[in-house]
Amino acid sequence: MVFARLRLLLFVTMLALAGSIAACQSPTLPLPPPSEPDYLTSEEGDYAEIVGGTGSALPDALVMVFNADLGTGVIVTAGPRGEFVARVPTSFADGGYNTVEIWQRHGRADSPSITKLIRKRQP
Repeated sequence: MVFARLRLLLFVTMLALAGSIAACQSPTLPLPPPSEPDYLTSEEGDYAEIVGGTGSALPDALVMVFNADLGTGVIVTAGPRGEFVARVPTSFADGGYNTVEIWQRHGRADSPSITKLIRKRQP
């Protein structure tokens, strides 16, 4: 009787150990991109302020804003409530808008990017 209980205890322990190993190898949820931000272009059209309100990004995440038309960008740190403001260079010489990609990094994980068209301010 004691031997049967020991075998059962060993079996249950092995199952629990196998389950915990499998759980450690399961994929984590992907990091979501920042929420759709607002923007304001300068009167001269040489920069745009990309503004994400509270909860737009993860708290203290790095938020990357890349102007694909100019090949330049900026990196800012989101605040403790997920808010951020990034001033990215713009140029509207070739058209009425710039294409900007925005994504966040938290720890070692990068989110997918979102694309936003930045339009030139109308007088």
